[in-house]
Amino acid sequence: MIKVDPVSGNIVRYGSRGGHSGPLEDETRIVSFEECEDKCLEFVRTVKGNDFVEGKENDFSIYKIYSDKNMKDGLVYIIPFNTYNGVQYMYDQIYMHYDLVLDRVIRYRDDLKDPELMKKLTTLSPEPTISKRKAKQILEAKLKESYPDEDLNIQYRVLNDFENNVLWYDPVELVYSQQPEPIRLIWYITFNDEEMRNKDSRNRATAIIDAHTREIINLRYRDIDIS
Repeated sequence: MIKVDPVSGNIVRYGSRGGHSGPLEDETRIVSFEECEDKCLEFVRTVKGNDFVEGKENDFSIYKIYSDKNMKDGLVYIIPFNTYNGVQYMYDQIYMHYDLVLDRVIRYRDDLKDPELMKKLTTLSPEPTISKRKAKQILEAKLKESYPDEDLNIQYRVLNDFENNVLWYDPVELVYSQQPEPIRLIWYITFNDEEMRNKDSRNRATAIIDAHTREIINLRYRDIDIS
């Protein structure tokens, strides 16, 4: 399946029949995990052109998920995120699945946004007004307020590069109005409590806290639903 943007002519979706229905224990991995990033960037070069890749290499924050290591599915996920002033956007990205057995990109999704629009909307300071420690204190105060009689034993989890880090919180779909709201700078905090860890140590919840205003923008935990 290939989907092409009718305005730009760029391929925005690609999916082949690659992939595997079950764990791959004995199949040979032709490509190593370390090689996948360069191979995926070459794929992007083929799709979007050399000038695009050369112009973006220093702007991309590349996130890699080694799915095959735990799932034995032969896959690595490579996700180049756009950045601005050294801070990564949350959704401005290209998403790829690389098959280590077939030695090729089997899925590709271009979710990059209009760069001029992003520039107009990213106007706040990239330096957070509050520290990561303060953001965690704001979260813990909210949890204490909601569950005053419980010792939740909160711990902070980092499974992905952007977790417990500062990000530009760009909406999945951007709408530019006459009075546009600037893209917020946020702390993306992942955590769990003792009950969650007892069920599965990988369980976690997410809190998104405005790094300038201190507002909790998003938090879904038990019966707390801020979104």
